[in-house]
Amino acid sequence: MKSSVIWKKRILAFAAGTLCLAFLTRTSAQVRTQTTTTSGIATQEVTIESGVVAAVAGNDLFVNMADGTLRHFPNIPESARATVD
Repeated sequence: MKSSVIWKKRILAFAAGTLCLAFLTRTSAQVRTQTTTTSGIATQEVTIESGVVAAVAGNDLFVNMADGTLRHFPNIPESARATVD
């Protein structure tokens, strides 16, 4: 009779462990994301130019360009940023 009680406890422990593993694997599922790409004509073109700042007057910027010309950029917004190397 003592061995039958031990076997019942082992079976219950095994069943409880299996149930815990089932919940554990169910709750640890990874999130799936979907990425799509489209081909076609670019929607934005970016041109990088370089030069030396000659003057700043209010929101106007004057730059000596790499080709030797002086270029005027009027009404630069205050949120604009320039990269200085």
